[in-house]
Amino acid sequence: MKIENIKCPSCGAPLTVSSKSTIFYCPYCNSQFRIDEQTHNLKIVNANSIGYEFEKGRLQARKDSHRKKGKIILVLLITFILLLYFNNNKIIKYFQTFDLQNTSENTIEITKKNLHPFIYSNDNTYVKIGNCSYTQDASDIIIQLEAQNTTKQIITVSFSDIVVDDVNLSMTPGNSSEFEVSEYAYNSNFYISLDDLQKTGTSNFSTISCKITVQTKSGEYLAQQNLLFYREIFDLQNTSVKNMDTPEIEQVTTSGNTIEITKKNLHPFIYSYDQTYVKIGNCSYTPGASDIVIELEVQNTTKQVITVTFSDIMVDDVNFLMPTGNSSEFEVSEYVYGSNFYISLDDLQKTGKLNFNTISCKITVQTKSGEYISQQKLLFYREIFAM
Repeated sequence: MKIENIKCPSCGAPLTVSSKSTIFYCPYCNSQFRIDEQTHNLKIVNANSIGYEFEKGRLQARKDSHRKKGKIILVLLITFILLLYFNNNKIIKYFQTFDLQNTSENTIEITKKNLHPFIYSNDNTYVKIGNCSYTQDASDIIIQLEAQNTTKQIITVSFSDIVVDDVNLSMTPGNSSEFEVSEYAYNSNFYISLDDLQKTGTSNFSTISCKITVQTKSGEYLAQQNLLFYREIFDLQNTSVKNMDTPEIEQVTTSGNTIEITKKNLHPFIYSYDQTYVKIGNCSYTPGASDIVIELEVQNTTKQVITVTFSDIMVDDVNFLMPTGNSSEFEVSEYVYGSNFYISLDDLQKTGKLNFNTISCKITVQTKSGEYISQQKLLFYREIFAM
């Protein structure tokens, strides 16, 4: 007699057995059983012992499975903790920035004494308020931004919730602007149209409030701030020097440290005190095709004319002069971006310095009467002229 498709009574595995033998072994669980020829019933030999061994094996397998799952969970947990650790600063910064957004305590007030505040600043990527201008019933309201993007993503800056006094308005031609990777821009202008001001009866406004948001193009928030512009800052251009509440000059001790202008420090401040400042602007040069151009950004809120002078100019190891002069004056209450200093292409060609590595010099800030304000050594690296 041949019996086929018998299932093991211990583990349920399919078996094929022959009638020549009455005792069989299951190759899957090693159980031993006997077939009763008369009833064809399956009877397990040493059932108690085999059952004990089977149950012990099943529990061990279950235990091993749980242990394996536990190891996987532990590895995933450690990986998550490590990722959290390495991104800790970025994550904290993101949430801190976002937490600050909706609190009135963090409203930035733009006043005579706080004309150009930073909205966002991190590792030489920054957004700050530039000049603001308006002539009542004669021009649009203009709000300028200065932005430098040293990140690897496009940054967008947008204005929202714009209220002139108590009237909601919008900006033209739009409330948003993009700044490309490695871009530096000063005169990114936002407008509130004169026509809208006149239609809403707010041409003689007192304040402008709004929200400004800085984020990557992919939507990651960098900063969001409430801003409050006071009318006084729009009237500065029409205010006489005699009536201005401008600060006296603060004299600065000469620093022995050289300021290095690099990719990570493109626009350092040379001097800064109470809204009067001198800082490095854009630097440009095309080998064999253009002069070396060094731009300055200067704001003079003092009661005296300020002069800025370059001296001891060295291109690598060769002394140079600036062909249009080494000095420039900045009038009382003047703001200038793009005051250019040149090293001529002709001089570079004559001295064989078209492919220079560094430019070193000394920069001096003083009043026209000769009072020293600041004097610093500068070192420009070639990398910044190639950006």
